[in-house]
Amino acid sequence: QTLSNNYDLDPSVSESDGITRLTAGIAVRSTGGAITGSIDYSLGFLSYARHSAQNGLQNALQADVNAELIEDRLQVSSSASISRSAVSAFGVQPGLTGDASGNTVELRALRIAPTLRGPIGTSLRYSLGLGLSLSDASGGSTGDVSGRTVQFRLEPQRGGVLGWSLDASHQMSDFKLGRSSTSSQLSARLGYVLKQLDLELSATGGAERTDLESASGRSTSNWGIGAIWTPSPITRVSADVAHRFFGRSHTIAIDHRTPRTLWQLRSSRSLSSGGAVAVGAQRSAYDLLFA
Repeated sequence: QTLSNNYDLDPSVSESDGITRLTAGIAVRSTGGAITGSIDYSLGFLSYARHSAQNGLQNALQADVNAELIEDRLQVSSSASISRSAVSAFGVQPGLTGDASGNTVELRALRIAPTLRGPIGTSLRYSLGLGLSLSDASGGSTGDVSGRTVQFRLEPQRGGVLGWSLDASHQMSDFKLGRSSTSSQLSARLGYVLKQLDLELSATGGAERTDLESASGRSTSNWGIGAIWTPSPITRVSADVAHRFFGRSHTIAIDHRTPRTLWQLRSSRSLSSGGAVAVGAQRSAYDLLFA
């Protein structure tokens, strides 16, 4: 039960209301065998005492399922979600309760990604991944987008003090509102491990072509440097900075585990080609326990 003196978070006109929420859910877990993962689904009913036009049902889904179809060769990872998301980052943001708001929609997302990996001769190994994704927002076409991704990696079978890898990727996005876009990237990575310092340094360089900035497309070079410090099995610190076609990007991550908690700190600047703004995302208990 929620009692509010401004139920819609309107900055000009405040209207009070009492909101009753009833929720029922089901959870499924699989931790062994060829199929592992979790599915959490709940159905909620909202009832407004003074604004009955806002009454309705709300779905919530978080599913992550992994299947090993051929041992050490072919794996398929999939995820699905239904959540409340903001239509615009500049409008009123929804609260943690997920109550109805004029700036929110129900966003449904589905992703399926098979990966084929194996050896090439006695010294190399490859990884070929495909990705299919779909996002659909209720009540209109804003945020509706489908995507396809192809990724390929070539690297040594055995790691050492000095490591390397070659990566190639191609991504296509198709928006219901707006034109389609494609991006291709080719990069090489060199890594150096300092065992006595529990430190791994890396440098990348390559080229990419995209038509996100203009319909004709543009080719640019890119580079990046990074470091991973693992002072203990329960603590990990990583940082990287890169120069891309849109400017500088960075990722800084700190993870620390205790027997019953997981502490994480993240800072990142990157490119997102999605639609509606995701808000209020929470990790499932399965993900937290696995981490």
